[in-house]
Amino acid sequence: MVAIRASTRRKKARLQRRARNLFNLAIILADGDGREGSVYARPPPVRRTRPRSHHFRLVVTDPQVRMSLRLQAAFGLRREESIKFQPRYADRGDHIAIKGSWAKGGRDRTVPITTPEQRAVLDEVHRLAGLGSLIPANKTYIQQRHVYDGQCKAAGLSNMHGLRHRYAQMRYEILTGWKSPAAGGPSAAQLNLSRRLADQQVRQRISRELGHERVKVTAVYLGS
Repeated sequence: MVAIRASTRRKKARLQRRARNLFNLAIILADGDGREGSVYARPPPVRRTRPRSHHFRLVVTDPQVRMSLRLQAAFGLRREESIKFQPRYADRGDHIAIKGSWAKGGRDRTVPITTPEQRAVLDEVHRLAGLGSLIPANKTYIQQRHVYDGQCKAAGLSNMHGLRHRYAQMRYEILTGWKSPAAGGPSAAQLNLSRRLADQQVRQRISRELGHERVKVTAVYLGS
């Protein structure tokens, strides 16, 4: 019984951390001008803690890191993909192309551009990176990755993979018309036959957009 209670507490803590990260990163995505290099966000309430009334100052001063975070939120990219991103190569008008050399497993893939917000992010990447990538000319990929990790840590953002979860859940809701189980929507067992078929088709599509070969992996992002 004690072990079950401890496991439940750990699960709640993970969910709380994820909620805080996604909330803060959504604020970063919304703040597109980059003038201050800092954003202010009020964290969501956490049970059994004294409510906080002040704002957190999330310091992300590096413009390339800020843009990498926005790309991750807008397109569900992995960290390495967002740092090595070259807008001149990737932007194909109605989709972005991810080079195998940027991606896990060395597999090329495409991600559709379906919203004005995604186009706005890409336009800003073009202005920032020009003909290059989001790695400054005076840095290597490893050096810029260290900057990325340090800036995220300073901002209190502990799990950037949560941006892929956010992207997957938004895409699921757009493509199906209802929320994913992980976002509070119905489980697969609660869906009727036609919705189950739609669920499977959408999961296959999102799996490809995220760069996964197995549809089962989407349960990590969307729930089941």
